[in-house]
Amino acid sequence: MKSAAFNPYIGMFPDGPIDKICHYRDGLPAEDAKRVEQQLREAWDIDGRRREMGVRFIRGPLAGETGQIVQTAQQVYDLIAKEQGTMMVEPVSVFETALHEPYTVLVSSRNDPNLVVGFATLFRLTDEWYELRSLVVRNHEPNSFRNRGIATEIVFEVLRLGFYHLPECAGIIATVKDDYAITALVRGGMGLERYSKLPPEVRLATCTCTGPGEGGIGCPKAGTACRLAVLRKK
Repeated sequence: MKSAAFNPYIGMFPDGPIDKICHYRDGLPAEDAKRVEQQLREAWDIDGRRREMGVRFIRGPLAGETGQIVQTAQQVYDLIAKEQGTMMVEPVSVFETALHEPYTVLVSSRNDPNLVVGFATLFRLTDEWYELRSLVVRNHEPNSFRNRGIATEIVFEVLRLGFYHLPECAGIIATVKDDYAITALVRGGMGLERYSKLPPEVRLATCTCTGPGEGGIGCPKAGTACRLAVLRKK
């Protein structure tokens, strides 16, 4: 999947037939009407694919009472904590803050809307560079949601929202340590690169692991155990 230009209709009509939403093109000049119809059909295809996965995609900022936000952030934390060793485990408060950002994506089960299935967000590294972090999909029985393409859809959505809501953004990176995440990042629109191609200030901002011998520009895991994915603004 390639990250496309921003489509405002994705996620707006997850349950409605396309013939009922095409009124959005009515009254527009012919060229604009054609573009809008194309966007609507693309949105319908994407929303339909997500329905088949058994999930709902929710864009930030997340609505709800403070208690609900905290509970949701705790679920995200718990999912990531189970992946300790391949993911950075941030405090729950970090996820509470992220749920208020417009480029955060939360995924819930269609059968149980209170069950968090997946998550990802962006963190600012420098004035112009951001990092896609905390990409996770529930992978523990009895409610495993892996191998449905959900992680790829999350990456696609976060990139789409990020470049739309952050006009100053020159590029988005992600650092990963497992093949599942690498596959999702590439299919979602990013490309694998050498760390040496990053601006030095971006490299320093992202290489912050604190394990023995890890972190910094000279980290021995960079490019081997830890891979780099990048999408630059064209």
